[in-house]
Amino acid sequence: SRPPHPLFRHLYPLRVHKTACEVIMSFTSKSQRRIPKPQAHPCGNARAGKRVVYFNLSQDEVVAAVRSLYADYLEPLGRILLRRVREHRAAASQPICDVDDAPMVEPKNLQRICRSCPALIVQEVDGNEFTVLLFDEPPVFVDVTSPLDSYPPMLWAASASYFGSLRGKDALLPGGRYACAQALASKGLPWLAGRSL
Repeated sequence: SRPPHPLFRHLYPLRVHKTACEVIMSFTSKSQRRIPKPQAHPCGNARAGKRVVYFNLSQDEVVAAVRSLYADYLEPLGRILLRRVREHRAAASQPICDVDDAPMVEPKNLQRICRSCPALIVQEVDGNEFTVLLFDEPPVFVDVTSPLDSYPPMLWAASASYFGSLRGKDALLPGGRYACAQALASKGLPWLAGRSL
């Protein structure tokens, strides 16, 4: 331990040569100091302090995830498809766990499966993104970048009233569009009834 400042030396009649941790460790055997290994999470991928676990995807799982995004009128971009596949795996686990605890999906493996599946069509969007379309179903998605406002004024008034009433933690929402839409949809808000994700 660091020696006391000269001005306060009179307050320290005895100099401590070992820290409390060193004293405890000197009386503890190596077997007693052994740190137990973390228990495996039921979903195979704990949030922290655990190596990342990937799971092997099947073509059926990927096609099911793409169809579910079609049902939500969401374009199956690669990053959204990765999340949806994990959501399905988390919901199918026993016991059901949070999606952030589910095993990860390796992006290159996902793209490889999509390209090899005869039911899917992969299209490049830019250098870092791709979209996956169904071979047997026309793509009908909500254009989240469209400047056109196709929603009634009553919806905007209701949404303004709702968001203006939120306080504290209730006013916190996820940052991404996809996660934020899911959080709002889970609240069962009447002014969003019948709306797609």
